[in-house]
Amino acid sequence: MPREYPQVLGCKWGRSRGPGDRPVGNSAQSGRFLSSHSVPVGLTMGGRGAIGDARRTGFFPLTQGPSIAVGKPVVMRWAASAAGVDFAGMLERNLTGDMRTEVYLANSPSACFATIWSAQNHLMTFLDYRRRLASTALKPRRYLSSTWTFGHLNATWSGEHQTILGQDARKIVLWEKGGQPGAGQVGCCWVSEVLGLVLDERVTIMGAPATWRAWELELREPGRDLLQIPVGVAETTRRDQE
Repeated sequence: MPREYPQVLGCKWGRSRGPGDRPVGNSAQSGRFLSSHSVPVGLTMGGRGAIGDARRTGFFPLTQGPSIAVGKPVVMRWAASAAGVDFAGMLERNLTGDMRTEVYLANSPSACFATIWSAQNHLMTFLDYRRRLASTALKPRRYLSSTWTFGHLNATWSGEHQTILGQDARKIVLWEKGGQPGAGQVGCCWVSEVLGLVLDERVTIMGAPATWRAWELELREPGRDLLQIPVGVAETTRRDQE
């Protein structure tokens, strides 16, 4: 069955989800936040590498694993907070490394957004459910990171580990570029090196706290419609900067 629009109230997904699927967040705050930041989220919240930068492979978090992760299918639900607004979403990645990250606001008339990453074609699509518009890059990305990236921050890998959602997670300390390790620290994250995914991140940028955490993780293949654009959505192309 083709994907449909998420229903506006409660932002119900176009595909069937498992039991316990529930959005979180403050709908009134979310609507005000989106209106004041020239939605869609991720396209306007700062420059490349900033919180919510959808030009990589999703909206959150700052820390990102390698662009291509083959043979590591996963379905992960997450929750995030930035500028006092709560978000929630789902990240899905298949065996070939294609990935879809969907973001929603709970019990709100605000629309949902998604990024769709085609690992084979090296193309990113931004999907704006509110405007019923999908915008795909005109050309494939030439530069793909095979390592971890940290937006505009520097990172120090620690030897500290803990188990999160059944996965071994390693702590990374994040600090401002130009500073020394231990000085100008803005937060930290916990990552699964095996999966190439962030499991928890807490940072404070310019006095504004932001958090991101995974709260459910399944090591399984997502649905076959991972790259599908919902019926009725207009499709356009755009010229990205490298």
